[in-house]
Amino acid sequence: MFDMFGKLGEIKERVEATKEHLKTVSVTAEAEGGAVRVEVSGDRKVRNISIKPELLAEGDAEHLEDVILIAVNRGLEQAQALEAAELKEAAGGLLPPGFNP
Repeated sequence: MFDMFGKLGEIKERVEATKEHLKTVSVTAEAEGGAVRVEVSGDRKVRNISIKPELLAEGDAEHLEDVILIAVNRGLEQAQALEAAELKEAAGGLLPPGFNP
C-alpha cells in the first residue's frame, strides 16, 4: 500500500516537472504556405505570430483573419499533442486510461 503511495508521489513530481518543462518548449505551425507562422508553447500559450508582408498587402482582412485562425488552431493542436505525449511519458504508463494528470 505504501509503495503505491510512493509511486503516486513520484508520478506527481514527474508530472509537475514536465508541466514546468512544457513552458520552455514550443511548436511552430503555419498556414497559407508559411504566410502566417505561429509559435505556441508546450503549455498552450501563443508566443508569437508572424505574417508575411505580401499577405498584408492583399488588403483582404477576412482572408487574413481566416489564415491566422488556421495557423493558431494548428499550433494549439500541436502543443496539445506535445503536452499529452510528455505527460504520458512522465506518468510512466502507471495511470489508468482516460486519467489526465
